[in-house]
Amino acid sequence: MAARSRSSRKGNPSGCAGLFLLLFGVIGVLALFLLGRDLLREHEVGRSWVRAEARLLDKQVITSRSSDSTTHRPEFTFTYDYQGRTYTATGYKRFRYSSSGKWAHRVLARYQVGDTVQIWVNPANPSEAVIEQGVGIVWLFLLIPGVFIAVGVGGVYLLVRGDPAKRRRAKPAAAKPRTDLPACFPSLRVEKGRRLAVALGPSSGMRARVIMSLVVALLWNGFVWPFFILMLRDKEKIGAIVLGIFCLVGLAILAGFVHQLCYWLLTGDPHVEIEHEPLVPGRPTRLVVLHPAVRRLNTASVSLCCEEVTRRRQGKNTSERRERVVEEQLAILTEPDLSRSTGLLIDTSLSVPEDAMHSFQATNNHIRWFIEVVMDIPGKPDVKLDFPVRVAPR
Repeated sequence: MAARSRSSRKGNPSGCAGLFLLLFGVIGVLALFLLGRDLLREHEVGRSWVRAEARLLDKQVITSRSSDSTTHRPEFTFTYDYQGRTYTATGYKRFRYSSSGKWAHRVLARYQVGDTVQIWVNPANPSEAVIEQGVGIVWLFLLIPGVFIAVGVGGVYLLVRGDPAKRRRAKPAAAKPRTDLPACFPSLRVEKGRRLAVALGPSSGMRARVIMSLVVALLWNGFVWPFFILMLRDKEKIGAIVLGIFCLVGLAILAGFVHQLCYWLLTGDPHVEIEHEPLVPGRPTRLVVLHPAVRRLNTASVSLCCEEVTRRRQGKNTSERRERVVEEQLAILTEPDLSRSTGLLIDTSLSVPEDAMHSFQATNNHIRWFIEVVMDIPGKPDVKLDFPVRVAPR
């Protein structure tokens, strides 16, 4: 049996991730509330405000500068009569949107000082009036807080819901229970197999990869596309070209997500089955790996692995160390001739050494055995999954 040592350290996964995702969602909700409130106020102009005539007195571009950008917005001064009184107002739209200087000057060019223009007057407050109403493509910017909310709420939901593999281990085993196992022996839910007695489930299947691809696609495209459309509207050629490149990357990411989603929906995860579970050291058992939907394959390998996980707590921080202490290759296929009826089928046997450490789970230490399946599929996402299994004490 070959052994390989591999270790890694990482911080407390759930606490930091939960706080980060929660903050992500709160920022999205706050931004959505602020932006949505302003957009709804702008939408209200076209629904409840009334039309009137005004004479344009002045026009100018208001420039706002910050440490990293400069924005511009048009502003008009006009006078009008409403219900027997004369009012003077300043503004352009109720939603004070700023953009490039070219856009602001194009808006000014549509109106000349001294002209009579149609305006919108707030009947509840006649001193408030605007020349134009509507937000146009600014609605697209709601995608940004929407992405924040989707990632934050979805991530917190997955953390609270828990890892499917952990939920399986937390339930009683479906197989016939043994009464001679120690209290620290982990539980594992298994199902009846198609060919053998026990079917194992992956700790995290391709669904996790599909969800991660969706998150990346939403984040990337949700940020880039609104600004790209804005640059096109403002005829900012250089900015549009630069953001166009990022938009092409976003489309590629989105295509990758669709590709993974379709492949997952059409094929699913491979099936791993064994004759009995838990495994007994020194006792051979039959192993079958089945993936009926696979029609082409470059390579495929199946290994029996053992990983030791140790945790150490220092104050409020928890460090975790993982070391792979056993890795035995059970089967390897190179450009196999796959059957049209069964797809990938690996039928082999495995045997845990008599001196191997059995599975156990304690607060700060964990011995984890699993079957690792690696598949290189041409033109499809590669598969690398581990299927937890238990080794009984001698």
